[in-house]
Amino acid sequence: MGTHAFPRTAYTKGAEIGQVFVQGEEAEFVFGRGTQILPTLGAEIYGRTEARVVLDANERWFEMGFRMDHLLSGNAATGWTDAGNYFRIEPQWSPDLINWSMGKFIPAPTPVVDNGDGTWSYWSRAIHPVDSAVKTGMLECSSGQLYYGQPGNNPNTDTRNTPFTALTILGVVRALGGFPYTMPTDAARMQTDLAAIFPGATVEASSATVWRIRIPNQTFTAFLQLNKVFWPGYLVADMLGFIDALVDGAFFAGNLVNSAGVAIHPKAFGRLKITPGTRYDPFITP
Repeated sequence: MGTHAFPRTAYTKGAEIGQVFVQGEEAEFVFGRGTQILPTLGAEIYGRTEARVVLDANERWFEMGFRMDHLLSGNAATGWTDAGNYFRIEPQWSPDLINWSMGKFIPAPTPVVDNGDGTWSYWSRAIHPVDSAVKTGMLECSSGQLYYGQPGNNPNTDTRNTPFTALTILGVVRALGGFPYTMPTDAARMQTDLAAIFPGATVEASSATVWRIRIPNQTFTAFLQLNKVFWPGYLVADMLGFIDALVDGAFFAGNLVNSAGVAIHPKAFGRLKITPGTRYDPFITP
């Protein structure tokens, strides 16, 4: 299913315009001040944009692509235009489908692909990796509304979420000397034991369901390195109502950067911004 740049329907005296002739020749499409006013448009964007995550040099990257039946000039960093400069296409990036940013894509290693059917695919790569084998940053595991109404990264605030009975960081079981630790009573004691292994680590708690563990300056050396605090497991109902989902701990999350210092965003989304081309007066609003 194709979509078109600037889709419009034109009317005159309440009737839809089906054809427009210029000097006796039917116009294939008509623009007015940068906006399409005749339904048929020669440059078609085929279907939805495509997305993929690719592995490159021990990092995973989000890439977005789209197909067109016209060759475009430009690239993902500067934007694309058609030969007649009727329109301009620019990729936008978002980590959450709420906040959208320009300037977050560069050309993919293979930026243009000839599909052999009269169409070309144009590929962009986000500047933020979605993961990296080597990465560094703060690890955090929290539960409940701890600070300024912000929820923890552990959505389950069951009172059975303590005592903590084990801890694994970067895939290594950490032998703290004082297990088990019950929140909030043992928060200070756990912090002392944890900081002996990880300087600067903190444990804060105001109740059995409101707590936070933070471990700074951790460096990963592989993609899959477990980071989890454990407690005695219990079963809860899954989405179908069956009591068979084991809850035995919570995973750490982190604000991490790769070896080049670029922030890692595990979630990434893309969309296309389409605007009038340079052939139109930029001071006239379509």
